[in-house]
Amino acid sequence: MNEDRNQIADAIIKAACYLGNGDAASSMGAIEHLGVVHKEGMQEIAEAHREGLESIADALNNISVSIDSLPRVIEKK
Repeated sequence: MNEDRNQIADAIIKAACYLGNGDAASSMGAIEHLGVVHKEGMQEIAEAHREGLESIADALNNISVSIDSLPRVIEKK
């Protein structure tokens, strides 16, 4: 049982070594780099949603303006 635990521990330690920057083009380790990429991706998603929501808000505003002008159009007829 101890031998199995030692092998597991050794495998974890060996794998953890690959989480550093190794020969990467970045001074960050893998986890830090993943965090940066994740943050940037979430910002891009948020921006896309913001633009879409602004378009919906503009469309609703145009509908509201059109509805507000209906009584004047009806009165003219």
